[in-house]
Amino acid sequence: MKGYQIDRKAELAMIHIGAKELGIRDDDGNEKTGELSTYQQMLFTLTRKTSSADLDHTERRAVINHLKARGWKPKQSRNRPQKPPQFASDDQIGLLTHIWICLANDGEVRNRSNSALLQWANGQTKKINKGAVYASLEGLPKWLAEKLIENLKNWANRKNVEWRNPY
Repeated sequence: MKGYQIDRKAELAMIHIGAKELGIRDDDGNEKTGELSTYQQMLFTLTRKTSSADLDHTERRAVINHLKARGWKPKQSRNRPQKPPQFASDDQIGLLTHIWICLANDGEVRNRSNSALLQWANGQTKKINKGAVYASLEGLPKWLAEKLIENLKNWANRKNVEWRNPY
């Protein structure tokens, strides 16, 4: 039933948008005298109903086809398929680990383990993630790994820790 509701809403939206773009007015009638608006006249001529809310699927399609025949061209949907999330690359994780170890070698970090690095990363991203934490560095989004790399680089540069690859 839910799919039906979505189709119905989409079709009703198409009818209203099409009528508006073609200049078919819904405010030029007079209810007191029983005079139908241009929009209601169109609906009545096509379906013998004056409200699009009362139309069934076949009637809605007939109205949409009528609007298309009158020159209305529906615009393409802006809903594009989402790209799958991009996770941190092996190179990014390697650079995070390398800078972390360099900081540990110079005494700026007490615990050089990956779990300590992950704990630091989760602390750095707590505000961004509204308290959510990552189970591993591999689960970090690519954009967040870039941000963490920059944070570690800045920390190392402030403390004069050489982290750049000497090769």
